[in-house]
Amino acid sequence: EIVPDAINDAEFNAAANSIENCKFFAGNADDYIQSMVREVVYGNAPGAPLDLIAVVDPPRAGLHNRSIAAIRAATAIKRLVYISCNPAHAQRNWIELGRPESKQYKGDPFFPKTAIAVDMFPHTTHTELVILFERASQSVEEGENKETTSTENNGDTQIEGKGSEIDIEPIKS
Repeated sequence: EIVPDAINDAEFNAAANSIENCKFFAGNADDYIQSMVREVVYGNAPGAPLDLIAVVDPPRAGLHNRSIAAIRAATAIKRLVYISCNPAHAQRNWIELGRPESKQYKGDPFFPKTAIAVDMFPHTTHTELVILFERASQSVEEGENKETTSTENNGDTQIEGKGSEIDIEPIKS
């Protein structure tokens, strides 16, 4: 989160709800993500099993390639919640998250599991899109490598998913 007051609110809400297993960071994700990943992943006790969930809410342009690479390389991150205010720009990030392992993108790829459009601005065409990504290896371990198809229509946007593929299209009026 780029707004420090929002971090204060998040910490207050976490404490009020007895949530002690999360960390909040203020700043531009692209400037800090590599050090945040190092702090969280490597700052824990050596040998401690980690099953982390990362939440990113990048600006309209999405995350920089180096941020995607840092998330992909941090194998302790098993799930990723990606909040997008501009799905058209974020698609590049989603493709990079799902690319096969390479020199640039180490670690198992992430695949979308669930997508929800959230209408935070009623009576406008703007919605936030929240997507839960899981590591490919995580889905296979849990036996979720089966073909499923779902469609969600919120009036402005239609989201269709089959297996690990997802299409987001504006509904033409």
